[in-house]
Amino acid sequence: KLPAFSPPWQPSSTLHLGPKPTQLDPPRIPSPCFTVSPPSINNVPIIQTDSPSISVNVPPPLLTTSANMDKELPTELDIINWCSFVCTKKVKINYNSVILSFKTAKRLSCEGGQHVFIGLPLMLNQYRSYTPINISDDSFDLLIKNYDHGILSSYLTVQVSAGTSVSFRGPASSFDIERLKSVDDLVMICGGTGITAMMSIMQSPFFRQMDSKRCLNVIFANKKSEDLVLRKEIDDLIKNRFASGRFRIQYLITDESKDEGEKKIICQDDIYYRKLNEELMMETFCFKDSRKSTFVLICGPPGFNAF
Repeated sequence: KLPAFSPPWQPSSTLHLGPKPTQLDPPRIPSPCFTVSPPSINNVPIIQTDSPSISVNVPPPLLTTSANMDKELPTELDIINWCSFVCTKKVKINYNSVILSFKTAKRLSCEGGQHVFIGLPLMLNQYRSYTPINISDDSFDLLIKNYDHGILSSYLTVQVSAGTSVSFRGPASSFDIERLKSVDDLVMICGGTGITAMMSIMQSPFFRQMDSKRCLNVIFANKKSEDLVLRKEIDDLIKNRFASGRFRIQYLITDESKDEGEKKIICQDDIYYRKLNEELMMETFCFKDSRKSTFVLICGPPGFNAF
């Protein structure tokens, strides 16, 4: 549904649609866009995210200068032209992450699995992609994690506050949520802020209309306990939608251990203190009914996706 761009499509074995990487932000920032990958685990189709890169030459945005800063940006989301939304609330949720709320004139035209671009003030040719969550008729939220040496993430987490106007463009994605209509079971594997891409799907009208007899398996990995965010929201989205016994949530803490005396705790309150390894993958992909179709969604930093 994207408009036809003048540069030709570049031949590639996968389809990427996301911001072009620069040296301003580290390449480990996960892009919420999805990449179609060939089946690799028990012939299960996998949708995998990639680091910020593109195989489609999107026309670069114009550099904003003092000469045109007085021009008011539109307030409706567009894939080509920049628009402006005002931040209404900023909530710090842990040591390096915030949730920013933005006001919109109407419901944001961003479906499950799609992302938007955010540009730096005065430098709109420097931008990054983020997946909106909690979209309502007049607002939406963004989960932003502050990365070391990340110019844009630092701007959003430190400088943006209630009343700040932020430049947006989009939506964009190579992922089509309609592909999930024909599957029996769904597996979501995500790391860090990759959870936003999964939440956008969980909050979509399509997800709410899914047959409750389907099964859902979610693995959400983080390095430390304090990195685990939005747990209550995730639990509510899943437990209110799927019948008991038809979903499984595994919150992984990979770089910490929990002990009680000499006893090492492996799992406590759905939090698993273990590495994301081949053994866990075999447990996750050990499907009892081979006649069912299972779809896998993956979103996280490049190292996470590469594993």
